[in-house]
Amino acid sequence: MAKKYFFIVVIISISLFAVIFNSCAAKKNLAETPVSFDSIHFGKGGGFTNQTENYAINNRGIVFKEIMEELVEINQVDYARIVEIDKKLCNIHLDSIDLKEVGNMTYFIEVFVGESSHKVTWKEPADNLNLKEFYEILVATLQNP
Repeated sequence: MAKKYFFIVVIISISLFAVIFNSCAAKKNLAETPVSFDSIHFGKGGGFTNQTENYAINNRGIVFKEIMEELVEINQVDYARIVEIDKKLCNIHLDSIDLKEVGNMTYFIEVFVGESSHKVTWKEPADNLNLKEFYEILVATLQNP
């Protein structure tokens, strides 16, 4: 009789563990809201040295710097920060901005979605303050807070 109760307790415990584990896994997947971009490339170039600084961040939060024509991982940001970047990207409607200014120092942001991309370039002083603010948010991902 004791073996029967022990067997029932073990089965109930395993079932309860499976239900709890599955419900937590499902909540995690729901929390990871998909973002609207695959990667964002940004940087600046020109000036006295005519050097270009190229960086990229992908939709998983990995931040890269271009060194000798190769992207090298330099940082990783959490997914919550990627979602914030995506919200700001959507709010400024970068895909509808047609800006191709070139100056002594030229700044750029290029967003990649699937096979397509959209690039904007501007010089200082920037007329589009939302664009400059978004660029600063991207630059902040280069180092840990």
